[in-house]
Amino acid sequence: MDSIVKTMRSNMRNVCAARKGFTLIELLVVIAIISLLVSIMLPSLQKAKELARQVVCQSNLKNLQMTFNFYLNDHDGVYPFYSDPSIPSGTPAAYASRWHRRFLEEFEYYTEKELLWCPASQNPDSQTEAGKEKRYDNGRIEYGYSTAFSHNYDDPDNVEVWQELQASDLHDPSYTVMLVETRLVKVPPRDPLTSDGLWICYPGYSTSNGIGVAVARHIGNCCVAWADGHISAVEQPDLTYAGSLYYPEALTNTYDDPSYWDRNK
Repeated sequence: MDSIVKTMRSNMRNVCAARKGFTLIELLVVIAIISLLVSIMLPSLQKAKELARQVVCQSNLKNLQMTFNFYLNDHDGVYPFYSDPSIPSGTPAAYASRWHRRFLEEFEYYTEKELLWCPASQNPDSQTEAGKEKRYDNGRIEYGYSTAFSHNYDDPDNVEVWQELQASDLHDPSYTVMLVETRLVKVPPRDPLTSDGLWICYPGYSTSNGIGVAVARHIGNCCVAWADGHISAVEQPDLTYAGSLYYPEALTNTYDDPSYWDRNK
């Protein structure tokens, strides 16, 4: 009897030992299931990552928007010029007079330069400290300040009509862009989003070096800081519509529809 029991135990051990590993078919099935799960999850993870970048971008704009509120409180409700119009453009003094540098270096309204960079930017200069510092110095940051806050476009053919803007002169602040995600394009434009015309936003505003144009970096969305204080992500609209975020003529001319860019007097 004992020998029979021992034999049965030995056989069971052998069976268990034989079942310690997976068969090739079982391994292939497991690998296929894992691959399927990864393929299902990756788009969701990528979208979550992009949404997180959008949240950071909107937070940057909110903080920068607050610095403009500080300036308005200190300057009787008058918005700053993009840079000092009395200084020749393209000079170190002109670069130093740009709003983002004055707000940091002169008024100390903010302390973190990282607020000036969108985490979703594909510009290689925006991904190194040396590149960021250079772009900070010359004003080619990632959030453009509306040209309508420095110029009066009653004569849309003359971009150099500098005129102060009083906050109370805005007809509809909730529909007036103040800061917007921006990228720099060369002049003459070599880009399907650009054509002849005047443009919404600094940085790098120049007739020879580059112009600022709004850009959708976040899954087709562009983050905007509006003059009334709210932040939103605007979906890239129809480029043929005159009130579009990217339509060149809408950036400086007043239409029957409310304009994103003008003073709306």
